[in-house]
Amino acid sequence: MMLTMPANPRRFPPARGFAIDTQPEFFYRRVSSFPHFPKVAPKGFRLRSDSRSLRRMFHALVQNFIGPILRRPPRFQAAALCYRRGSAGGCEVLLVTSRETKRWVLPKGWPKRGLDAAGTAREEAWEEAGMRPLPGTALRVGRYSYMKRLEGGLPVPVDVAVFAMEADRLEDDFPEKDQRERRWVAPAEAAAMVEEPGLAEILAGFRPWRRPGTLR
Repeated sequence: MMLTMPANPRRFPPARGFAIDTQPEFFYRRVSSFPHFPKVAPKGFRLRSDSRSLRRMFHALVQNFIGPILRRPPRFQAAALCYRRGSAGGCEVLLVTSRETKRWVLPKGWPKRGLDAAGTAREEAWEEAGMRPLPGTALRVGRYSYMKRLEGGLPVPVDVAVFAMEADRLEDDFPEKDQRERRWVAPAEAAAMVEEPGLAEILAGFRPWRRPGTLR
């Protein structure tokens, strides 16, 4: 059944700075100027105002424009798994809340100029939690992945390398003290508090003194 479109096309309410015409030929001409979008209409695409043409047009848009954005390589962050000696020979790990959603997370951040991944983790431990580690205790204990939503709302995959470091002291005055909460908890409790499955697995199995001279 053919759908008849009005002579003067209506426009849907603008979304993120542009409006979509209900007539597909007008919309196709507009988005064809986007990067990676085919300059020639896809095979079988007819500039007709019917539902089949609309489906083909949006399929081409997703395949050639939106798809490449979502398939970008994962980004990288470094996280600090801060720990201290607890009672009965156990340990406690330090969690902080995220600034926006207030989820419990490890201090972590993007790579910093002039620092390796372990150095970045140490710097994030200070900035987000006010933790000063003992020298030479930053050792990589695992990695996990999660989806991070950027400021524009686009979710991107992120790989996180986790570095365990023993706490020397906690400072009361640190850069993000007014933006986060911090809490010492047992590793098993921390695993139940975080949302990322990969991070929960690392925390649940974390035993810094399982074997002399190792962290796992």
